[in-house]
Parts: sequence; structure tokens; C-alpha cells
Amino acid sequence: MSNIKIKGGQSLESLLKNAGQELEAVAIQATKKAAHNAGIKTKNFLKKTSPGKKYAKGWKTRTNETGIILFNGSQPGLTWLLENGHDIVRNGVKVGHYDGKPHIKPAEEYGMELFEEGIIEEMSRRLGS
Repeated sequence: MSNIKIKGGQSLESLLKNAGQELEAVAIQATKKAAHNAGIKTKNFLKKTSPGKKYAKGWKTRTNETGIILFNGSQPGLTWLLENGHDIVRNGVKVGHYDGKPHIKPAEEYGMELFEEGIIEEMSRRLGS
């Protein structure tokens, strides 16, 4: 493939290599932006759908090299209990049961949908199509 020359003397191989590198850079930037936007919107979704005022207000985001992390900063130990339910125990005696309110799983699904749509929109915008 390296013997094929394009107008201007550039080889087809180097032209394709450069185009691939440019596409990779666009894809990385689009993915980062889509992750950030989806994370912020998902955090706001969780704040609206989570049980308990203090717990609901505790949702935070943190960005790292792979994307955005959502976590509950005010009451992190309650996430599993409130999502899945638990027995209520006082002095070693079961006095009730909390059935749970699924709020993290719907938020995860919402966030993934936003993320996928965001990548498509951002790639289309950046590539001009």
C-alpha cells in the first residue's frame, strides 16, 4: 500500500494513518464531553429521585482519567440499603422492613442512554455530518 501515491506526493498509507489519528482524537474528546454531560444530568436525576432529603442532596461527581464517578458524599453507606431494601432492627429485634426504592438502577440506565446519545451527537458535530 505504501507505493500508492496521492496528489501532492503523499502516500495512501500515511494519509490513512493521519486520518485515523485525527478520528481517534475526535472520538476521545467526544467521549469525554459526553461522559461529563451525562454524569451531571444523571447526578441531577438522582437528586430528584432519591429517597430522603439529606441523602438525595448528597450526590456528587468526581472526574478521573476514565470518566466521571457518581457517589453519595453525605450518606454513602445507605445506597445499597435504600436501593434494595433492608430489615429494620432495634436492640437485636426485627421491628420492620423497608422495601427499598430503586433509584440508582434507573439513574444508571438514564445515564447510559444520555452517554450514548451524547457521543453520537458530539461525533456528528465535530465531524460535520
